[in-house]
Amino acid sequence: MLLYKIYSSPISVGIFQILTFSIIWMVICKYFRNNDKNINFADIKSDREFIIQSIITLIICLIPINAIYSITLWKDVLFSYAILFLCFLIKVLVDRKCKVSIKFIVLMGFVMACVAQLRLNGIYVIVPLLIIMAYYLYRHDKTEKFFIKLPVIAIIFILLIASLNVVYNVEDNAKDATLSKTTHMLANYDLYHKLDAKDSAKFHELINETAVKDNYKTFFTDPVRNAANESVFEANKGEYIGMAVKYSLQDPIHFIKYMLSSSEITWDITRDSYWQGKPYYINEDGANLESSRNNYFKAYHTKPVADYENVTGVNEGSGLYNMLNSFVYTARTNVVLDTLFESPALYMFLSILAMAGIYYMTKSKDIILVYLPNLFNILVVFVSIPTQDNRYLYPNLLVFYLLVIIIVRILTKQKLSSTPKTAAASNELPSPQEDSDAKIDAIIDNLSPEEIQSILNEPEEVSPTQNAEDVEYDELDAIIDNLTPEEVSSILNEPEEETSPKAETVEKEDVKKQEKPKETQPQEKPKQEAQKEQTPQQQTIPKQQTKKQTKKQEIPPMKTVPKQQRKTTPNEQTQKQVVFQKEIQKQQKRTTQKQQPQQIQKQQPQQRKVNEKQFSKRKETKEQMEARIRAKVLKDLEREKQNKK
Repeated sequence: MLLYKIYSSPISVGIFQILTFSIIWMVICKYFRNNDKNINFADIKSDREFIIQSIITLIICLIPINAIYSITLWKDVLFSYAILFLCFLIKVLVDRKCKVSIKFIVLMGFVMACVAQLRLNGIYVIVPLLIIMAYYLYRHDKTEKFFIKLPVIAIIFILLIASLNVVYNVEDNAKDATLSKTTHMLANYDLYHKLDAKDSAKFHELINETAVKDNYKTFFTDPVRNAANESVFEANKGEYIGMAVKYSLQDPIHFIKYMLSSSEITWDITRDSYWQGKPYYINEDGANLESSRNNYFKAYHTKPVADYENVTGVNEGSGLYNMLNSFVYTARTNVVLDTLFESPALYMFLSILAMAGIYYMTKSKDIILVYLPNLFNILVVFVSIPTQDNRYLYPNLLVFYLLVIIIVRILTKQKLSSTPKTAAASNELPSPQEDSDAKIDAIIDNLSPEEIQSILNEPEEVSPTQNAEDVEYDELDAIIDNLTPEEVSSILNEPEEETSPKAETVEKEDVKKQEKPKETQPQEKPKQEAQKEQTPQQQTIPKQQTKKQTKKQEIPPMKTVPKQQRKTTPNEQTQKQVVFQKEIQKQQKRTTQKQQPQQIQKQQPQQRKVNEKQFSKRKETKEQMEARIRAKVLKDLEREKQNKK
């Protein structure tokens, strides 16, 4: 109705639907593409991921059901687009581990409200989804209170859209859907003699026995609904619904058979000839618009808008019109083409296989969350579908397209990570996406010790909203900043020692010290052996130990693990990390050497716990140093790019 206020023509709705899908699909492709530059014909051959996405997009556009639905005036089309976008937003939420902004939560709440209000069964999709997503947000991020904000925002938008429906007098089909499914189910039970005499007589007050036999069709609920007395149903709605539930529980096997036969499109891959409903509706090979007039306007006692024929069939009879019309008609009637491009059940099973493949490649179960909106829609349609129209399950196709894009992204990412980095990579501006880290690492690996030192010695920039005294600067930063180029080179030339970022005890470090060659530490071997032979009573720390000495002992050395137990990539540790970690080890060694030999010997390794607070601070400082180096590299690259331009 709002679109008709802007331009009173079906064209306005068609253009809006085309733009809606185009924008959603553009956002999806951009998010799953490792490219932050504008594509031009000069470098398009080198962007394999962009080419694959373009081919997939072209195939989607050429599938008849996608093109026809984009200009079909059904609420199911926009509902399907909203389901697609909601699945994508959940994927983004999972990727970012719930570290999103309030704007993102507002957008997700608005999309959920659109799903709930665009179609009657949408509310049954959103209610369980809201509960699950609130729990997911609660588990992963309690600080921002998004698990409370998301349901509240979604409910507010639902109420706002519902008020618009009231203002524009949008028809409510809830009563019609309840009447349709209840009468159809009771008609089935009546025909198969499942109702007792009393309940059968009560049901025949709603619809007489002859009408039941004449109008009942397994795959189509409308004829029985049209033959029923709606006023009788409204007066005794609870009794009829209770009757349907009672007989369903009495004979669950018959209930399951009824549900499977009346909702065959949800699980049967191929369309049978006796099904009621079609994938889409067209003028069949040169037929005029009389069928549309009879099916829509005469049936509902309304008149078409002015020049209806000129709007919908202006090109009828032309060569291009007949060719396109014949193509989509053939795709709909051919069993192979219809199954391959339009079968909702086929795309549901393919989506299950795609999710299994994604789990195999990523080892992440969160991919199930991405499919939840469509899964709930399938369940709701299974119990309420009035006819075997594809439009009710059109989200099956769209969500599968999304999963294909995700798989392409994963495969491309794995190929990029397995390809050795070359010197040419240092001439490219890294992407802000997560995969640009590999390019930045390649640049940092080529930095000399002097260049690293100069970057670390530069003062850290302070944002306009941040005071200079708020910038965290601890003694570890001072250690790195005070290194000379010669010291950096000497540290880099030392043998590399693998360290683990998570340390709970230092028992393995003591074992490694004992296993070092004799020529490196000949004086420490007797002390270690003496320490090993001491009893637990002798290993206790004396009470007269000063506070200062206790603080020194609390400095946690990094726990080392054997090299073969770690799985590292070739560029996992850059030169800056080596400088940082080895300087920490030197400081720990100096601190240990200052302690009294007796106190070192009496200290029990099992009782030397790591101070988690200090370790967290050390890790944070390391990340700040890495961010400083990366920011400097990016700034230099941007400056070079601007100079070239």
